[in-house]
Amino acid sequence: MTHSGTTATRYARVVCGVILGAFGAWLFAKTQRTWPDVLIDFGRELYAPWRLSQGDTLYRDLAWFNGPLSPYLNALCFKAFGASLNTLLALNALLCALTLVLVWRLMEAIAGLWAAFLGCAMFLGCFGIAQQVGIGNYNWLTPYSHEATHGMLLALASLEAVRMYLVRGRKVWLALGGVCVGLAFLTKAEMFVAASMGAFTALACPVQSRAGESLRQRSRGALLFGAAALVPAALAFVLLALELGRG
Repeated sequence: MTHSGTTATRYARVVCGVILGAFGAWLFAKTQRTWPDVLIDFGRELYAPWRLSQGDTLYRDLAWFNGPLSPYLNALCFKAFGASLNTLLALNALLCALTLVLVWRLMEAIAGLWAAFLGCAMFLGCFGIAQQVGIGNYNWLTPYSHEATHGMLLALASLEAVRMYLVRGRKVWLALGGVCVGLAFLTKAEMFVAASMGAFTALACPVQSRAGESLRQRSRGALLFGAAALVPAALAFVLLALELGRG
């Protein structure tokens, strides 16, 4: 690509970013405080981290059917900034923005700038902020299950890390992708399956950027990825075992 073409692409990205930011701000203002449902599901997403922030332990004091990452992350924010809906909204708005960035990067790499722009606009309008059904909770700001949004973010992050490894060849990206998959294991089973299958498929597919790698090098890369994925799960198991043992 020529210098002028690179400059034009850079300007186009800036314009698209401004438009997406304005669209997101408009959606936020238009749907203000209509995101959660006061009766269905979302009360659990506030109650559990509040209890954890007060010293309770998951799986002992609180029955929970998903992994521990999301409630403990939300509890940490409650502990630091106060237990309130506003705290959770601020955290989820940040995670929504990070998800938007990952959607942009992956879609631009796959299909180009304008596809990325349209995909991000669709994400904001249908999933990120807008309310499309009669009850709340089906958005990124007040989800019915934080494990779904956190798991999706981690799945996208793992794919982006693998993509960066394929482009740049640095093993640190491979390890980071594995850690993201391991963290997705601590959310919901279906999110972990999606994250792991997507990442391993990307690693297994023959691509031009890896044409010079031997089978041994690819095997070592897969082992590094798998080992990195085990770290969050093992650490969570140890920490929970220690905490539950105190009861």
